[in-house]
Amino acid sequence: MPKEQRNLLRQLKKRLASIPTAQRESGLTHITRQTAFNYVQRSKQFQFKKRKHHPKWTKKHIADRLAWGKKYMSWTTEWTSVIFSDEKRFNLDGPDGFQYYWHCLKQKEQYYSTRQQGGGSLMVWLAVGFGGRSSLVFIKGRQNHKDYIQQLETELLPYGSDWGGENWIYQQGGTSIHSAQGVKKWFDDNNVQVLPWPAKSPDPNIVENVWAMLVERVYGQGRQYENVKELHESLDSVWNTFCQKYIQNLYDSMPNHVFELIQAGVTCYVTNAYHANYRQNSKFVESQRSPTTDPVVLWMNGGPGCSSLDGFLSELGPLHVSADGKSLYKNPYSWNRVANVIFLEAPAGVGFSYADNKKYFTDDDSTSYDNYVALQSFFEKFPEFKKNDFYITGESYGGIYIPTLSVRVLTGPANINFKGFAIGNGYLDVRNLTNSIVFFAYYHGLVGNTLWSSLSKYCCGGFGAIETCNFDDSSSVECQKAVSQVSQVVSGSGLNVYNLYSDCAQSQERNSRDLVDKRNILRYLPKPINGYRYSDDPPCTDASNLRKWLNQPSVRQALHIPTHVQDWDICSLDVEIGYKRIYDTMRPQILQLIGSGKLRGLIYNGDVDMACNFLGDEWFANNLGLPV
Repeated sequence: MPKEQRNLLRQLKKRLASIPTAQRESGLTHITRQTAFNYVQRSKQFQFKKRKHHPKWTKKHIADRLAWGKKYMSWTTEWTSVIFSDEKRFNLDGPDGFQYYWHCLKQKEQYYSTRQQGGGSLMVWLAVGFGGRSSLVFIKGRQNHKDYIQQLETELLPYGSDWGGENWIYQQGGTSIHSAQGVKKWFDDNNVQVLPWPAKSPDPNIVENVWAMLVERVYGQGRQYENVKELHESLDSVWNTFCQKYIQNLYDSMPNHVFELIQAGVTCYVTNAYHANYRQNSKFVESQRSPTTDPVVLWMNGGPGCSSLDGFLSELGPLHVSADGKSLYKNPYSWNRVANVIFLEAPAGVGFSYADNKKYFTDDDSTSYDNYVALQSFFEKFPEFKKNDFYITGESYGGIYIPTLSVRVLTGPANINFKGFAIGNGYLDVRNLTNSIVFFAYYHGLVGNTLWSSLSKYCCGGFGAIETCNFDDSSSVECQKAVSQVSQVVSGSGLNVYNLYSDCAQSQERNSRDLVDKRNILRYLPKPINGYRYSDDPPCTDASNLRKWLNQPSVRQALHIPTHVQDWDICSLDVEIGYKRIYDTMRPQILQLIGSGKLRGLIYNGDVDMACNFLGDEWFANNLGLPV
């Protein structure tokens, strides 16, 4: 990328300026405006669009919205009991001054006219429920609280149980008449439960989507109206033929609306000082208990090359994605019940993390450094958490990520209140994991006595014991043949690599995580004798629901993912292929960390995971010679 192009793009990012302004600020007045435009267009980092609008929010508004989102983030089917309402003004001349259409070059151009104050208008109120909806109520003049009560008595109360069920709940906007004492008393007297609603927050209300559909149909093809009566009739006609199924589909999307509103999950990109073109994506969720005093925990998934959003949305995060990828539901076992949790996608190229130059060649040391810089950036952005206890955690190849990063945090200049680390089913020692998978297969009944006899004879000197067996680099051809048969059992039998006793999830898509982890298992074992190809393996982790949900334009926008960033996938094979593994064991790092006397360490395993089996990690822990 030419230097002048980089300078231009840097000014656009910094100033949100027009292209001519960015040219002046970057000293590029010698190039034409068309050349500057071409630079921006070729970069694929920018899209010309109208700024979105929302009410002016104070810090209290933002905090109230966040608290509301946390309170209702577990709701799914509960939303069907809510009846939503809203008001909107419809003008004769249309909703705004922007009238776009596809112009046929064989026809004359279309024109539209405007009149003072839109030529007249109608104020409309409606209420929608999962089971039905009100008629349109046309409000004449200025409405007071008595008018509003009369409206509720005739248009809402008789139908509430039909639209929202026996325990229906009413949602209303925040205008002054809605909070009048007379209105509150009417709700109490009639046992109407009102859903608390954050101020200046029309966006989660599904009626906003209904209004958009009405506007599209009422003002379609630039239609304007001569008088209020004509507009009234058009609105009634459109509403009377409106499909209730469309409204019901909006209820299915409510968990997504709540998720978009919850920006305790702060998504940010960290520009790495070591690799200037790296952007590492992270997701931060505050503790539900006490954010100011609970510890801060960093979580990393493994791979190398697998996304920590998998950990967020299917393991330990507060929200999980439904099987169909359309909605979210609350995880009752979320770690953020007791801790503030950072989910970091690393290295660049994983998930929504990216490198500007699209070159993904990294290794254990550079990844630990990048992650260290990312941590420093996080605590600079959120200094209120620097005093909290800090822990580094993760799984799988996190067995390499965690100790190498922990050493940098322990010995580096960053002022981080580091207290300890935890590694689950970790990739801690390659040789141990390689040898132990053969024992694991035999003692779980995957390998029969005949094959075990061959393994004992040719790989173990006749004794099938830990001390005598060498499965990973034996020079015996017979041993290699026997071990290759074990490889076939582990990789080619369709077993669930993460849970031996669980069914293998079937997906129509090739699963990159399955491929990466099976390469880890068989890194030093001989290849299966039948030439089995890993990429043809039926995956046992179906991440299609995560892909479907995370790659929705609305979700990417809520997560602040730039349009030029790649689609999310659970693992990146580009990163895994370009990743250089430096360390075969984490023994020196673990001994250094525990030997410092400043940290607590935890190594834990499940007993049915073959990707990083418990035997190998148990041998590793025992060989440290440390007290448990």
